[in-house]
Amino acid sequence: MRATRFAWVVLACAGLATFVAGDAQAARAQKPGSVQGILKDPNGLVVTGFGDNTRATLKNNTTGESLTVMVTVDGTFHFPKVPAGAYLLTVPISSAMYMGYEQKDVEVPAGKTLTLELPIKWGINLGTIGDDPTLLGNDLRRMSKYVDGPPPRTADGHPDFSGNWVNIPDRRSGARLPPMKPWAAALNALVVKAMTPGADGKPSTQHPGVYCMPQSATPVLLNFPLEFVQTKTRLIELNEFETPAFREVFLDGRAHPDLNLWNPAWYGHSTGTWDGDTLVIDSTGYTEWTPGYGIHTEALHVVQRYTRPSVGRLVIDVVATDPRAWTGPYEFHFELGLFNGDDLHEWVCAENNQTEHFAEEQWLPMIRRVMELAPPGAREGNYVDPPARP
Repeated sequence: MRATRFAWVVLACAGLATFVAGDAQAARAQKPGSVQGILKDPNGLVVTGFGDNTRATLKNNTTGESLTVMVTVDGTFHFPKVPAGAYLLTVPISSAMYMGYEQKDVEVPAGKTLTLELPIKWGINLGTIGDDPTLLGNDLRRMSKYVDGPPPRTADGHPDFSGNWVNIPDRRSGARLPPMKPWAAALNALVVKAMTPGADGKPSTQHPGVYCMPQSATPVLLNFPLEFVQTKTRLIELNEFETPAFREVFLDGRAHPDLNLWNPAWYGHSTGTWDGDTLVIDSTGYTEWTPGYGIHTEALHVVQRYTRPSVGRLVIDVVATDPRAWTGPYEFHFELGLFNGDDLHEWVCAENNQTEHFAEEQWLPMIRRVMELAPPGAREGNYVDPPARP
């Protein structure tokens, strides 16, 4: 009897021990892991200088849930609590010097730390030190004194936008592309393909900036240092790395010129009017190959609203339309940050560089050739896309 009772006790204890061990193992399996990493350039050096506008994201393959953390100025990142599983890791980089990074099926173990070293490839400037506007803008803002006081005003009481500014890439929101009609979307896909890095990972040289062409219909969108000079009748926007390096906004009440007589321009023709403390800039008269707004025609019309809520911030809201190429408005928002203690520097673009990097068709002939593929009448607004097949 005692032996039987002892056997039951032994079995019970063994079962309890197995249960506890299994429970502990399950607990460890459920314990989140962590992921830490560092960015390295092709020379094996740490990629530094990003900070507040570069982020790393883990997207779970099964649940689709995402975790996002900041990449520090020292080129490192850390996800402290990550459920075990497989993830897609992405590090989008807004930079001329570096390309973004993507790695599929990153396995995060339970209760452990996964350490990664991400090989970052050179971007369009092929690793040229000092030739990256995003990194330059970050440095300028870090060295500046940020002031949250009220914005300065001109003698007539309007906000004064004068000062040195840089774009803050992570403050942009809204649509990434215009809502294009099918014919325009098809042509835009050709341009995107031409500007996409090849299978060898090398950046494409099909970029307007490579050939000293303007890079946006509204150059304040670019990540280059800017200087605004405002008078009662003009707002002059100077750009350190752009060609041409200025845009003029007329504040004297004039109307746009007759577009039938106007020679279409890369930046169009811009006038400004005041809506309270907001400057409304109306621009039209663009060429059809002006970059920055996808495939469009000479009917492109851009309205920007400038607001300076504080000394150190300039907020810009954009609404663009093109009834010939798009199905509706293209709207987005971005911000500029003030920098001080430095001025714009002279910059010269050596047009028509003849090196092995630029042996392919140049950008402007490429975009002109693509636009010639538009259906007859589309660029003039006399074309209707055929109905989609059922």
